[in-house]
Amino acid sequence: MSKVRTKRDWSRYAAREPNRLEYIRQRYQVPAKRLGRVRVNGSFGTITQATGGYLIVRFDGGPRRRCHPTWRVEYYNDGVVVHDTWDEPKPWEGLE
Repeated sequence: MSKVRTKRDWSRYAAREPNRLEYIRQRYQVPAKRLGRVRVNGSFGTITQATGGYLIVRFDGGPRRRCHPTWRVEYYNDGVVVHDTWDEPKPWEGLE
């Protein structure tokens, strides 16, 4: 039988969350933050949490997915790209 999580369990989980994002920021030198906007492989989304060295991103109008913090990710702040991890030409450039 699966354990039902209580409010106390979730608060304990949330307390660890900043440490996971802090690890990603330090390890990969990216400006990842909770509720930060990103574009991953051309799709826009919002960082909801981090786990196991990966970002959990909720894509606009779609599901949540686990994403590596340096694989084709653009980090945004106020609609401006502040960090870009692409190492090749972007397929959508020149089409806008």
